Amino acid sequence: GSYSATKFDYATSAHRQPGSSFKTFALMTLIHDYQGNPASTYYVSKPLAPGWLSSDPTWEVHTAEDSYQGTINITKATILSDNTVYVQLAADLGWEKLDDTARAMGITSPLDGNPSEVIGGLRVGVTPLEMADSYATLSNGGNHVPATIINKVVFPDGSTRDFGNAKSTRVFPYDEAYEGTGVLKQVVTSGTGTPANYGCPVAGKTGTANNLENAWFVGYSPRMSTAVWVGYPQGNIPMSDGFGGALAAPIWNEYMHDASSGYCGDWKAPEVPFEGKPFFGPFAVTGQPVTAPSTSTGSQTKTDTSTTPSGGTGLGSGTTTNQTNNPTLFAQPPQPGATNPTPPPAHNPPTGGGGGGDGGGTSGSPKH
Repeated sequence: GSYSATKFDYATSAHRQPGSSFKTFALMTLIHDYQGNPASTYYVSKPLAPGWLSSDPTWEVHTAEDSYQGTINITKATILSDNTVYVQLAADLGWEKLDDTARAMGITSPLDGNPSEVIGGLRVGVTPLEMADSYATLSNGGNHVPATIINKVVFPDGSTRDFGNAKSTRVFPYDEAYEGTGVLKQVVTSGTGTPANYGCPVAGKTGTANNLENAWFVGYSPRMSTAVWVGYPQGNIPMSDGFGGALAAPIWNEYMHDASSGYCGDWKAPEVPFEGKPFFGPFAVTGQPVTAPSTSTGSQTKTDTSTTPSGGTGLGSGTTTNQTNNPTLFAQPPQPGATNPTPPPAHNPPTGGGGGGDGGGTSGSPKH
């Protein structure tokens, strides 16, 4: 709307629950902090009943439609936006490390190290600008550049003042950023973010907050990062089919297609590819595959919404197009006898409330 209609800037001031678009920070924590290979790190997609996490004994986690995949790797869990896998991964990585990654990439809103943060259960939320800025770190090949609203000012006498050369900070080596982008590309080509695919190399992630109240798509090309949020300005109001893939990704698609002005380039492959290694946290799978549990026909379970603020909904999220073909995507996990080369530290985080995920509540739906 116009300035006369509202003086509130949603891009910079609207703090909204990001849903599963926050999972990208866990993905990059796995890659950077533990040199973990998403294609060879496995977890069991399954309903997590109260008590699965000792530090928060009342928290239970489901996917949007109570459909589960059994043993899958992190690449596939990202493509399908599986909440149950990602909350286990975050517990193994350490919530403090996940928050550190988010801050390094560009998140400035308060983070509390709560278990639900990985699927978007934040106390305050984040703004669309923060999310676009954070994902731009991957677009830039691992360099974070602070957002700059004014490039330069030209004064009447012809002199100029340049604001456009913000200092960049190296957050990830290029090969790690390229690895993360390779996973997020597949979200757009074959996962929850396919409505964002306009035929050029892009990467991103859908996000859906509790009860379908906020829909996001945050994504990027080699030249541009964009966050799209869809929601009600009046507050957290459920939306019909309010999934990030359904509502935000098509907007992102149309905008990015036009804003790219015909550019359709891809990221250059690193001279030395990221290899990584399987990550074996306490919840990870180190043995034989586990058969997917039967699909429940009961109603979806919502999580404790104590971390969801009472005001506002938001708009913003991202996805990707064009993917690197990963032949190990559906490979079998390591066989028994594998050892953990880097045991993660013990974690004693504060208890966490519920969080959003693609599909509402604690969810991750492969259909949206």
